[in-house]
Amino acid sequence: MCSHSTLLQALTASIVFSVRIGLLGLTWRPLFESSPVPARQETPLLVRLSQMTVVGAALSIVCVVILGLVGAFSSAWDWTINIILAAAGAFAAAKRRTLPRCKVMVSDCCVLIAILASLGTAAMLIPKWSEWVVGGWDTGVYTNIGIQLARTGSLGPWPDEFFSSLPHDQRLLFCRVFPTWIEPFPGFSMDPTSGAIRPMFFPGTPALISMLYRAGGIQAAI
Repeated sequence: MCSHSTLLQALTASIVFSVRIGLLGLTWRPLFESSPVPARQETPLLVRLSQMTVVGAALSIVCVVILGLVGAFSSAWDWTINIILAAAGAFAAAKRRTLPRCKVMVSDCCVLIAILASLGTAAMLIPKWSEWVVGGWDTGVYTNIGIQLARTGSLGPWPDEFFSSLPHDQRLLFCRVFPTWIEPFPGFSMDPTSGAIRPMFFPGTPALISMLYRAGGIQAAI
């Protein structure tokens, strides 16, 4: 049995995450329609919701990755750019005359948020017993990168207090040395000059984890 506070935290995080996905998906999905609204048959609801989810998630991840690469993934920049992107998508769809009626858009968005929030809340409340989540496997590496991105607003390089305090010739004693990179931890490379750490994994998954962490902390992220 989970406590009321845990349930509320999971539900809040799921709703916040679902809103950002739904907002972008709602305004950009109509751009994929081949003909204007009056001349086409209404796309089935399930297809619309699937398209909204994929488009919204893809745009959100790209946005976070770009902000992380320039070290600007703050809540203010994140939501500002999301709102600008949503407005741009709605404007472009309106120009192409593929934007659905307001009633349909509101209904679709509410249904999508309800579905994603319900699934997200259920997933967040499932106990995580596997060492893959916070261990040294790939899943743990992705989780660590995503949480570090959420905390620092950057995809690296991140200064490391331990390695930075060591003389240059001693840093390599704690690392695996490869021909083209130095690995202090699985999935991370180190600059031997400064001791700074940089992730080497694909940034899309950490971007998704960082959004969840911002929405609901460690419970949402893992």
